[in-house]
Amino acid sequence: MKQISAIMPFVARILAICVIGAVLAVAVNAVSPVGISWLPRREGSALTNPEALRQVGVSVEQAVVMLEQSQTQTVVIDARSAEQFADGHIPGAINVCSSELPEAAEALYEVLPAAEDMGEMKVLIYCQGQGCIDSVRVFDYLSELGYGQSLRVLTDGFGSWRAAGLPVEEGQDS
Repeated sequence: MKQISAIMPFVARILAICVIGAVLAVAVNAVSPVGISWLPRREGSALTNPEALRQVGVSVEQAVVMLEQSQTQTVVIDARSAEQFADGHIPGAINVCSSELPEAAEALYEVLPAAEDMGEMKVLIYCQGQGCIDSVRVFDYLSELGYGQSLRVLTDGFGSWRAAGLPVEEGQDS
């Protein structure tokens, strides 16, 4: 009996450390922009289904054509941070930082009609480039709201736009 009572403080400390570790892990996951999902993502999520992203991906050349077509309005969304946006963005782009969704979506609601009223209107989403998932997060968010058919993602991101020597605006205002 004496041995058990001697071990109890040690067991209590280990249990306390485990509980504190779990609470910290949940807190970090909640604030992390790439946190682990608590629930499985929809099958149509571009994060878990690369084919969904391939179907809506456009090259820089295709994006230029989209933006030049006068009969189809295209809303351009920069999914990067405000700092990256200020350093340079596609002219006319709206900054909707993916890590700030859904709060940041208010800017979208000001320029996008209801999903069922989109008609031929398109939405071009981009982030920094290959390996960046910010545009995918915005894509998934808008897809959940019913905009899926109108969405396009700039496959190689803003880096490819800039490398092609295309116009770039700087500053916070779009």
